[in-house]
Amino acid sequence: MTFDKWELKDFLTINHAVDYLSEKGGQSQDLMNRNRVRGADVLRLALDGRLPLVVDVPTGTEDSEGRSIEAGLWDLPIEQAAKQQIEYEWRLRDGSYSRNTDGIEGAWVERGKDRRQLEPVRVFGSSSAFGRGCILGVRKEALDALLSQETASNTVIEAEWRDVTITFLSEYNMQMKVGETTLMATSYEELGFEDRKRDRPIKAWETFRQLAEAEPTRLELPSRKQKTRLMKDGTTREAWKDETGDTERVAIENRIKEINQKLREALDRRGYMIPNKPPPIVLNKEHGCYEPTPGFRMMVSSGYRE
Repeated sequence: MTFDKWELKDFLTINHAVDYLSEKGGQSQDLMNRNRVRGADVLRLALDGRLPLVVDVPTGTEDSEGRSIEAGLWDLPIEQAAKQQIEYEWRLRDGSYSRNTDGIEGAWVERGKDRRQLEPVRVFGSSSAFGRGCILGVRKEALDALLSQETASNTVIEAEWRDVTITFLSEYNMQMKVGETTLMATSYEELGFEDRKRDRPIKAWETFRQLAEAEPTRLELPSRKQKTRLMKDGTTREAWKDETGDTERVAIENRIKEINQKLREALDRRGYMIPNKPPPIVLNKEHGCYEPTPGFRMMVSSGYRE
């Protein structure tokens, strides 16, 4: 008799979750495969609210008030110290710069109505919000639910940019809606607008935000100045004078191209197929500005500036 090793498990560590998603999703873990599942991907799913995490608490553990905690799996709300710790570990696995967690508070865990704060492990330069002996992981049923959602999302849905609405919820997050379907809120990191060396959004994200903030929704291009050139034959000719305006125009053009590409990639990953032309943001030559293609809506939420 043979056993499926996964059937014997309810709790999986982050590394085992990578193996499970790879095997069940038919994803090769060859190091040459750029799309292979990584531990950083699992943590990113949790930070984005798509995958609930749990903490396996060992026998004999006490909370921050010295009370005994029942051993076993406890739900982990992604908030406060827990979020800080997971972001730290995500950046380490992703190869990004990350501030250390020295002095971090203990993470809160929940089981039903019981809510406890773990006693953090304090080691100089590498403290942890999860108590000594506690293991971060995920329930197998949560991974199965995620795989089911991804399978459903692989169904290709035809759409056009006039069906799409983008709403900025904050300086760093936005929400996408296609028709009547609201997609999950997403961050600039998930969309690929992250400057990993400086740990901040790239300039294309700032341009994207400025466009959504504008009323009406358009981004004016710097004006170009003319000068008169005297030709050898004594005639004159009008020409554009290349000052800072031209440099800024090229920079804006490149950022718009980057925004268009990343928006298309984001929708493609969610199963939406949109024609290549027109792009979501187009150049209005008559008015010298960039604006959303007709029907495509960009805006900020009512609480955006709060």
